[in-house]
Amino acid sequence: MQILFAQLTVTTNPASAAICAGNSVSITASATPVSYTVSALSNNPYDPTLFATTILVDQLNSIIEPVSTGTLDDGRWDNITLPFTFRFYGNTFNSVNISTNGWVGLGSTNTTTTGYGVALPNAAAPNYVIHAISSDLTFAGASNAAILQYFETGNSPNRRFVIDYSNIKFFAGTETADVQIILYETTNIVEIHTTNCTNTTDSKAQGIENSTGTAASVVPGRNNTTTWTGMPDAYRFTPDHINFTWSPATGLNTTTGATVIASPANTTTYTVNAVNPSNGFTGNTTVTVTIDPASYALAAVAGGPQICQNISISPAGTSYRDGNCNLIATIVPSGVSPVSNSINTCIELDNGATKRGTSTLYLARKYDIEPLLNPATSTAAITLYYLQSEFDNYNLKAADSGHKALPTGPADATGISKLVLRQFHGTGTNPANYTGASQDFTTAVSGFTVVWGCLTQLVEVTVPVTGFSGFYMTSELLSVLPVKLEYFKGIQVDNKHQLSWKVNCTSATVTFEIQRSGDGQNL
Repeated sequence: MQILFAQLTVTTNPASAAICAGNSVSITASATPVSYTVSALSNNPYDPTLFATTILVDQLNSIIEPVSTGTLDDGRWDNITLPFTFRFYGNTFNSVNISTNGWVGLGSTNTTTTGYGVALPNAAAPNYVIHAISSDLTFAGASNAAILQYFETGNSPNRRFVIDYSNIKFFAGTETADVQIILYETTNIVEIHTTNCTNTTDSKAQGIENSTGTAASVVPGRNNTTTWTGMPDAYRFTPDHINFTWSPATGLNTTTGATVIASPANTTTYTVNAVNPSNGFTGNTTVTVTIDPASYALAAVAGGPQICQNISISPAGTSYRDGNCNLIATIVPSGVSPVSNSINTCIELDNGATKRGTSTLYLARKYDIEPLLNPATSTAAITLYYLQSEFDNYNLKAADSGHKALPTGPADATGISKLVLRQFHGTGTNPANYTGASQDFTTAVSGFTVVWGCLTQLVEVTVPVTGFSGFYMTSELLSVLPVKLEYFKGIQVDNKHQLSWKVNCTSATVTFEIQRSGDGQNL
């Protein structure tokens, strides 16, 4: 006798990936089928009045968010964004759709506006659904006092997303119900809390169902039945925990878990194996990460738009690049609070060195780096890249602007020592409007290095930072001018302005330049 064991179907998102050399990609594995354990627990719904809720319907206060499709009797609100990724029956979702008839679909939309009157599981729509109290319900009618709202509570990675049906009315008669769905981040647990249901004549279903209507977990006695007992009560739906392992380990931040960050140096095919320890089911699949050739050209063109890349950083460090694999910056997590998660890394290039927002001359190339998490306290070593020609352009304007020259090459020790990388904390678009203070880095700062890359032929400036924001290259100011101003006076004589001043000079040649504004008011 041959015994056939059911196996898991494993998929990855993305199914394959192409990244620039030095970049990373986040890969998430999913496995089906997944079953759920149903367990009873005490009724303890959240009080919506304690939270900032999004109201879809509040008949008492005449608040109605138009349905995406259908009516307030048989209708649906689509594309409601979840505050976290939620895994349901082995697949991940970032949004839900909410029905007037007491069910919530995972995903942005569904194919029905009714979705009640059947025992679970059932192949008919809705699909990927949580049946809180699926029945012929309605939010229509002037006498209806129903409220439908949703809100978030808790902190990552333990947030909850709550959908609350309060005083929802059955289509026929005056009976009502109060039901709440709670989705848990990380554990992917579903809870349904039923505080009240006075209806005993209409069929009602409570449970969860997969995408094809071939599997469901249902509350005992509530599979399209008319009379529910035991309320107030609650039920928890706990999914099977699937163990994932990845190989080879090369370029991965971890070899276990549903999600990995891949940063291979060369094109690599990874195998992910899945095991359901509750029943021994197994499965596997592969995902290939293709490496595009690294470019040593810098991103951004003179006078062009800001160029950004926003991806998760690898623990070993990530080189951020544009869509053509041109280099933006390199970031390596380090220090007391290593940066993690996504970092929005941007670069912009002026037509030449300019006084950006202040009287200080800055190099044409400007960086802005913003981590998603803890932007003010995260630590890292960042490498910013410049062209020698950009330094040369700066030097043409340096003396006239009161600045010392930037290095003319790797042998210019004096120029290197005068280089200043100025970081502006907070948010802003130029040195005049950043919300935080500025901080200067020079070669006197530990860990600050300036090298000319042998392969890249770029000036590579590396600095350890705490907190991320804007980075501008400038240089030390020239020594104090050999001029002491005794007085400067201006009087009006015959509708003309007469200016006079007195200075003490320690130099044989001093040039004075007087400027006036275009409108007489603004500089």
